[in-house]
Amino acid sequence: MQQVSLDEAESRHWPVLQPIAGPRENPVAINRSVCLIGSRTRVNLSLPAPEVSRAHALLLCDDRGVYLRDLASLNHVYVNDQPVRERVL
Repeated sequence: MQQVSLDEAESRHWPVLQPIAGPRENPVAINRSVCLIGSRTRVNLSLPAPEVSRAHALLLCDDRGVYLRDLASLNHVYVNDQPVRERVL
C-alpha cells in the first residue's frame, strides 16, 4: 500500500482508496494481494483513530476484484453508510 497519484494508479491498473474526509491526500493504491487495515503500527494500512480497531479489516485483491472483510471490529466496517461483514468492492 502506498500513496500515489491517480494517474499512476490508473496506468498500473491498481484499485485505489480515495480519502473522503480530513486533509487532502493522494489516494492509497491497493498494490498488494492481501492488506491488513488497523490502528496498530504493524499493519499494511495504518489508520490511527479511536474508532479503528487494532486489526480492523482485510482487503483481498485478485484478478476478479477487491474484497473487504470486517475482522470483528468494535465499530464495524461500512460501505456506502451500511455496515458490512464482507463485500466485493
